[in-house]
Amino acid sequence: MRGVPPENDLVFEIDLQLSNASTSGASLRGLVVELVVLSDQGQPLLSLMNVDDDGRELPSVPSCTMTVRLPGPTFIPGRYRLNTFVGVPHLEHVDEIPDAFEFEIVEPERPWRPYQLHLTRGIVCRKAQWACATTDNQCAAPKLPRGGIGGGVS
Repeated sequence: MRGVPPENDLVFEIDLQLSNASTSGASLRGLVVELVVLSDQGQPLLSLMNVDDDGRELPSVPSCTMTVRLPGPTFIPGRYRLNTFVGVPHLEHVDEIPDAFEFEIVEPERPWRPYQLHLTRGIVCRKAQWACATTDNQCAAPKLPRGGIGGGVS
């Protein structure tokens, strides 16, 4: 399987099913799903939970498929692992799978930075929205050329 370039979204599909699904009223509702992305060396980098921000509550059914999308850019090229947890934090531990999945981020297909993505600049690579304000509105200058900044910063 070919890896995913960092500028693409990472998409994980997780099939959830209660082992006691035959029990009347068995439901996933109220459980929390957590995915922890780890470096190849096992360093936790990122925690994603279905209850974060505008997350998705699990339905009142015994099984479902959750789709988790992490918008690109994501990580520098390398191998990564995924730990999974299902339960109610600090209350109920339903299931945990260390190293549930392994994936690879490959070199960018469409590089957007004036230098190569590298560990010395951090493992996570994100694009941010930038704004600038001055009293004389000098921040409305054109974008920098693809080669980067031509001089020092003062």
